[in-house]
Amino acid sequence: MGVSEFSNLTYDLNNLLDRHDLSQIEGNFEDSEFEAVIKSILADHAPGPDGFNGKFIRHCWPIIKMTL
Repeated sequence: MGVSEFSNLTYDLNNLLDRHDLSQIEGNFEDSEFEAVIKSILADHAPGPDGFNGKFIRHCWPIIKMTL
């Protein structure tokens, strides 16, 4: 097995937020909006670098939803 090229990946969220006007995304999201996104994630693909795939996210959605 090889070494992941993303092992040293870091994010500077303060810099990201300072550079971009994100005011248009402020507000409340409907449950139906969240569920539409969850359903659109392919079961065998991870939408981000954390490695959690769509199947995991859908299975754990009741727990994840409680944290929002």
